Amino acid sequence: RGLSDFADRIDPRLVNKRQLENLARAGAFDTLNPNRAQVLAAAEQVLRHAQSATESRVIGQESLFGEAAGDLPAIPVPEMEDWLPMERLAQERDAMGFYLSAHPLDAFRVPLRRLRVRGFADVVGLLNGGGRRLRLAGAVEGVQERTSAKGNRFAFVQLSDTTGSYEVTVFSELLSSRRELLRVGANLLVDVEGRSDGESPRLTVQSIQPLEDVASRTVADVQIAVDREEPISRLGDVLGPGRNGNDGNGGKSRVSLLLRLDGGLTEVEVELPGTFAVSPEIRGNIAHTPGVLAVQEV
Repeated sequence: RGLSDFADRIDPRLVNKRQLENLARAGAFDTLNPNRAQVLAAAEQVLRHAQSATESRVIGQESLFGEAAGDLPAIPVPEMEDWLPMERLAQERDAMGFYLSAHPLDAFRVPLRRLRVRGFADVVGLLNGGGRRLRLAGAVEGVQERTSAKGNRFAFVQLSDTTGSYEVTVFSELLSSRRELLRVGANLLVDVEGRSDGESPRLTVQSIQPLEDVASRTVADVQIAVDREEPISRLGDVLGPGRNGNDGNGGKSRVSLLLRLDGGLTEVEVELPGTFAVSPEIRGNIAHTPGVLAVQEV
């Protein structure tokens, strides 16, 4: 029925804090408390509660305050905001080694279509036993560097998109110049030279770009609808990193707030000064900001 009821039922000798934290990261407690950040922070309290309940049952008597094991105080959870979508997925990956509830590239569907990016599931059919240049995207799941017989460094990079997992090869020159991009969890846009000989396709990377940077340049102007004041300061934090300053850094999207007042009877649109880089990740974070009614391209 809740975290306290869960703690009453477990044997603390068989469950440790690390296991509880991974269960929280994976979403195992979502029906008890959908705020995974709160549950993660309360993992130690859950174990303490379980220990107290177990001790009461073993002793076979009521606690000092006359409470039976099942009547222990409810487990306190800290007041904190839940993770934004990309952080939520990263926590799932850290807990289980793969994405469960969604995939990071789900947030990029529109820009991927505009960029004519192929899904890996289509690669074998596109190659059709031959070779061609392809544009793919993927979240980095692993990197293994190797040294060739000639002493040159190269890497096998494991990527995944919404259609499956695949591996690409990055040779020495490109590896040395773009190594910092090859980190687990990074979302990349890769142009590859693909070849199929009837087995798994061989994909050699010709160029690598951060997907967020490329996608943010394809996003149109954005309108954010709110019906109260509270989310506005949070939106400033979400949008801030992508704001175009005097140095010209940032994106070219204009952002406006659509304020729905008087129960929706009155609408006022306010355009924010400057322009922004509104990547799909930032757009997803905006959509999940409490108090935001809708986010749309205009």
